[in-house]
Amino acid sequence: MAKSRSKLKSEPSLVPAALGCLTLQVLFVSLFFLFVSENQIVVGAFFSHELWARLAATLGASFQRTPDGSVLTSFPIGLLGFYSLILCSIANCAPVIGLALLKRKPQFLEFTAAKTIANTWWTWPLIVWSVFWILNLLLPEMPLSLWLIRTVPLALAATLSGWLWEAVREWIPAGNEISAPVAEQGTGTTTVTPTTNCKRSRARWIVAGVAAIFVVVSLGMNFSLWHNLQIPHGDSSMYEEHLWNTLHGKGFRSYLDQGLFLGEHVQVIHLLLLPLYVLWPSHLFMETCGSLALAIGAIPVFLIARRHSSSERTAAILAIAYLLYFPLQFLDIAIDLKTFRPSAFGIPAMLFAINAMEVRRWGIMTFCFLLALSSQEDFAVVIAPLGLWLAIESGLQYRKSPSPLRRREIIIGLVTCVLATIYVIFVVKVVLPWFRSGSEIHYVSYFQKFGKSAFEVVINLIIRPDLVWKYLITASTLALFLHLLQPAGMPLRAWRRLLVGLPLFALLAANELTWEFPGPFHHFHAPMIPIIIWAMCASVGIAIPKNNVNKQVTTQSPTNELIHQRGLWILCSAFVTGIFFSLSPLGIKFWDSGSPFYWKSLYVQSERAKQFEKVLPLIPTTARVASTDFIHPRFTHYERSYDYSHYLRKVADYEDKVPDDTDYIVIDTRHRYSDIHSFEETREFRNQRDQWEVVPVDTNGYFIVLKRIKCPPAEETSGAQNDQ
Repeated sequence: MAKSRSKLKSEPSLVPAALGCLTLQVLFVSLFFLFVSENQIVVGAFFSHELWARLAATLGASFQRTPDGSVLTSFPIGLLGFYSLILCSIANCAPVIGLALLKRKPQFLEFTAAKTIANTWWTWPLIVWSVFWILNLLLPEMPLSLWLIRTVPLALAATLSGWLWEAVREWIPAGNEISAPVAEQGTGTTTVTPTTNCKRSRARWIVAGVAAIFVVVSLGMNFSLWHNLQIPHGDSSMYEEHLWNTLHGKGFRSYLDQGLFLGEHVQVIHLLLLPLYVLWPSHLFMETCGSLALAIGAIPVFLIARRHSSSERTAAILAIAYLLYFPLQFLDIAIDLKTFRPSAFGIPAMLFAINAMEVRRWGIMTFCFLLALSSQEDFAVVIAPLGLWLAIESGLQYRKSPSPLRRREIIIGLVTCVLATIYVIFVVKVVLPWFRSGSEIHYVSYFQKFGKSAFEVVINLIIRPDLVWKYLITASTLALFLHLLQPAGMPLRAWRRLLVGLPLFALLAANELTWEFPGPFHHFHAPMIPIIIWAMCASVGIAIPKNNVNKQVTTQSPTNELIHQRGLWILCSAFVTGIFFSLSPLGIKFWDSGSPFYWKSLYVQSERAKQFEKVLPLIPTTARVASTDFIHPRFTHYERSYDYSHYLRKVADYEDKVPDDTDYIVIDTRHRYSDIHSFEETREFRNQRDQWEVVPVDTNGYFIVLKRIKCPPAEETSGAQNDQ
């Protein structure tokens, strides 16, 4: 597609063809924006109603508000065409403008014409989406609406990624330090050509700098959420409570659990933090460790990518793409603002394990697998097929050239597969039920459409194609697939590596908790990330199939330039998709004042957080406190820290009440899920009015504090009655 400047001079002028392509670009982009702007649900995939109203007014559209707050807009066709022309012109001229700023001097007219022709091809995602939208309008019986709504940001992101890539590939040349990779068969190891120390250090320092920015931004957001009472206790700060309770002899648990936490998950890796936690016993310490762990994952990504690309520069590009990969960022701050989870430690552990596997460091690989399993048992679901992949790939090479090395790889792969499978079965069928006194594991409830037990769910996923077709071949599954792979540049060239994640992908697609917001926005996809990143790194160096003169398919190693351009494409995909989906300052949602993730709403201290400062001094640390979710983290260091909600807990004998030994109740009346705004609305007022009193504190209605009324001992009461 790309032509050198010398060739451009000798070829016929591309300007007439470019003018035709520009016309097509404007037509396709205008049509896409017309369909998007006329449907408020589709617009909602990009902006809040508030931001869209401001944009529509600024751009000259006519609009009106509906009773539900949405904005109906109408853009004149000519105006849409004008804005589309401006957008396409910027995309077409950006490469040559960037080269001019870099003091390179291409042949302006012909170079811009070539880029215009190339950019026209990148409008195909918008064309495909628009065609299906027209079909949806003409054939309303076709179930396309949900699919179109969930994929519209991805379609625009694909086009913008292509346009950006056409510019960046000119701005950032491959350099001279790259040599073609010499790939070993089987595990995918390569021989890396040495580069100069200067170029090596530059690439590594760039990665280190971006990783440092990642940590600083993540910690700034996490710390602000904590101080602004935005982090829930469940599935977040309860892990810090595990360490506090363990240190103080209360067991490895929080009081959300039926008993020890091992009845919920086999997640014990955060116990390794205890020596440092003693020095900084705070949830903020856990946040720091979690963000650092995710950033450290850039190290094995760099090593794996360098092996497959034989380029420090391309390796640095892919390490940065890993940090920009928005599904990774949702492990740091999920869509429900749950932050720290031990599964974050499993990401670098698995990546280091894969790196060790490729260089045949079996001891390191095993150790890292064990670390990953200790972060969550779900990682066994990818470790088992990874072992099978190693056995099959090594077996294929063993058939071509038998050797003891290949035989050993086959054995190691099969043993890994079998042991990981046995482990996950043992955890699900023995460990978790034993710590739950024989009751069914809690996450079976995520798959109610497929069965009532873990065994029944797995069997139905295998033998019930009707259920699979009905619940897995859906718009949600397609959205999940695209959300996971498109930010990684759609590394389908490494499809055999991607198959390692297929069993977990099926479980993710069947998880009913993700159907409302399909995509990697919670934490369930954590074990999938190392597999996708591994495939992403391998895809840049995969050979190109080619037919020889005898019509036999052979492979040709990709050129140095092609490897570099593949890396840049992945970087552009990660960057642009982050604009539409990330909660960080990179994403639109961070700056959208109508979004629930607006920075002023989440990260600037609110009146609610200020009023809570009046509450803490009222409650002694020796008290047993029941509190609502978002202030619960503030009471994990008290004598007891109970959950105040409608969930039935074992500590309350599975009744709709707080535990009988509760001394205080603190209710947050203004958090996002609050349904209690006064004492009269509490169950204590309805059922136990004589046992509780309101603690007088002026918080402007933000909080309710109740204190249990201490009755005198029975002997004293009967004595007083006798005296009377």
